[in-house]
Formats: sequence, C-alpha cells, structure tokens
Amino acid sequence: MKILILNSDSFFLNKTADMMSEDYDIILVQNYTPSKWMVKLLTIFDTIFKTRFRRLQVRRCKSSKVIVHGLLLNDLLKVLFKIAAKFGYSRDKGEATVARNYGRLASLYIKDVDILHYRTGYGQGEVVKNAKKRGVKVIADHSIACTEEIDEILSPEYERYGINIGIGPKSEFWKLVIKDCQAADLIVANSDYVKQSFVRHGYDSSKILVNYLGVREDWFFLKKDYNLKDGLMKILFIGEFGIRKGAEYLIKASQILNKMPINYKIVVIGKLNEIDELVRKSDMSHFEFIGTVLYEDLKKYYSQSDVYLFPSLCEGSTRAGMEAMAAGLPVILTDNCGCPVQDGVNGLIVPIKDEKAIVSAVKKMYESQYLRERLGKEAARTISQNYTWSHYKDNLKTIYNHRV
Repeated sequence: MKILILNSDSFFLNKTADMMSEDYDIILVQNYTPSKWMVKLLTIFDTIFKTRFRRLQVRRCKSSKVIVHGLLLNDLLKVLFKIAAKFGYSRDKGEATVARNYGRLASLYIKDVDILHYRTGYGQGEVVKNAKKRGVKVIADHSIACTEEIDEILSPEYERYGINIGIGPKSEFWKLVIKDCQAADLIVANSDYVKQSFVRHGYDSSKILVNYLGVREDWFFLKKDYNLKDGLMKILFIGEFGIRKGAEYLIKASQILNKMPINYKIVVIGKLNEIDELVRKSDMSHFEFIGTVLYEDLKKYYSQSDVYLFPSLCEGSTRAGMEAMAAGLPVILTDNCGCPVQDGVNGLIVPIKDEKAIVSAVKKMYESQYLRERLGKEAARTISQNYTWSHYKDNLKTIYNHRV
C-alpha cells in the first residue's frame, strides 16, 4: 500500500511517516527539508548563536525508506507573507494563499497512491479533489477542536480584550480547514474531546476516529518524590501564557489563593502573550516566568514540580499535559485539554473559565500528599500502558485499513 502524507511545515506527520515506513510505501511532502549535512550545520549554528533553527532540523525523516519532497518555494512564499503582514497585509489571507499553494504543489505526487493523509488546512489547492477523482482514500488529520467550537468558546474572550481571534468560520485559512474536514472520507482526531466537538456541531460520529499522539518512553515515571520541599507547592504551567490557554483564569485563581494559607509558586514555561495589561494590574508575586526552554530540559521541570496545572479553554490534546501525566506529575486540567484524565482517578478536572474550581483543586492537592502521589502514579500508568508511540502506530494502521 502506498501512502502520501502531507506534513506542511513543523507538524508531527514526518514522525508518522518514519514509523509507518516500516509497513507501507511512504511519500512525504512538506515545506523545506534540510539535508543531513545542513542539519549538522544548523546544530552548530544553534549551539553558538542560540537560534531557533531546530524547528527546521526536526523536519528531517530518520528513515531512509521515506521518499521526501521538500517544497522550498512554498516556504519562501510563507516568509514573504510574514514580512508583508508587518506592513499591513492580512496575515490570514497570506496563510490561506500559502496553504492553497502547498496543496497545488502536493497534487503533483498524488499519482498511484492508495491513501492521502494530510493535515487539515493543506488539502485544498486541488490535491484532495484530484485524490477523490482517482479513488484514493482521503484521511484528514485534525489536532484541535472543530472550528465552530473554537469560535464559540474563544471569540467572546478575545472580544473582551479587543483582539481579533483570527480563528473561525469567517477566517480565510479556517475556511480551508472546514472544507478539508467536510471533504475527507475519515477524520483522525487526536483526542476524544476533539471528536466530540465535531459531533456537537453536526459531523457524523462514524467518520471520526480517535488516535492520541504517543509519548516517548523516556518521559515515564520521572517524578520520584511527592513531598513538598520546605512546604512550598510548585505548580507548573507549560504553554503560551495567553487567552486560549486559560491564563486569565489562572491569574484570577492566584488572587484568591494569595488570601489563603497556601504556600505556592506557579512556574510558567512559555511566552507571555495577549494579557500584558492584566498581568501588570495583578499581584504576580507567586509567579515565576521562565520563558521558553529546550524540549529536553522540560524533564527537569516535570520531575521537580509538585503539580501540573493547565486550565486551557480549547485544545486538541495538549502534549505537555500528556507528558506531565507520563512523568507521574499530578495534573489539574480542563476536559478541553483533550488528555485522557478521569476526575479523581488519574488527575483532577476543572470546568473552563472557572477560577474558583481551580482554587478548590489546588487546595486539595496542597493538603494531601497521598492524593498527589496516588493521582500522579496512576497518571503515569495510564500513559505508559495506553499512549505510547507504538499504540499510535497500531491505531493508525487500523485507520488506514478502515473501510469507508
């Protein structure tokens, strides 16, 4: 069986191509793909100048069995539109143009394949249309709640801050995402939450199959000690500290916690975004902003923190949440994080937009070492037994063989 995988740029589907090449003939189309020697050069450059070229390095496939087509010109087009956006050109229109052009270029490789597996938003520009004409099975990979749900949950939040959300049925790029979802024979959702968001908005449940991304085995059971060092509970937040990630409600919860006999610190790894004014107006004495760190360095934070807290309003399946669970860190999450958490069994679930619920969950964690240890160890067992990359691969093989 021959499968054409469309990865666009820095998505995970090149890892998928690597894994599936053991069992299938894989053709991978993505934007610029560095050569083996270029990867070495970029690694040296990153080490000396602390640049961010590692985003390009991860585009390279490890398997020599994968036939890779890199679309350098499409990457250059993307850069040009980014520059144009600084001078007032619509970023949304630029992204849509790049995505359609990607689909046009990718359509050159549709010949003689059995399955087209693509990231939603990048299947237009004729590639899906041409695949269907040839009788190719079309599988759309979608990694966040359906567009209509994103719009319903987030638009009111962004409007309060006077910010254009840029995501929703009216967005040029997200119109492409909707078309890709509607045109696909199957949609691969990366969490049960994502699937249910589609079903709530009228999509056929039988058309949507769930496949969580895997977690590497070297992340399992990193946490060993569940005592609070010096009575201080370190709460870890990983992600862009902005509206969609629930940062406003975490700040509001902290203002309540500040009045309680709870000794805590919230460690934020990620960029501060969109809510600078709220941060300036609030007591942030219990926050420590680290900024971005190298991916491998996250292990240290998972093992040395006491709780992982992520009150996101809308996700697909947050990778950091899955990794925190794998590490054995007790987690406080919303259902909309898209992680396999059962409330009170392997974590605590709080409703979105509810700072009082966050406070209650933090209080429970602070007061009970037994609870932290029980939830953390069960979270690690959940991920290690059910959500490895081997599980992901086996599930995807089933999806590829699924009759439509």
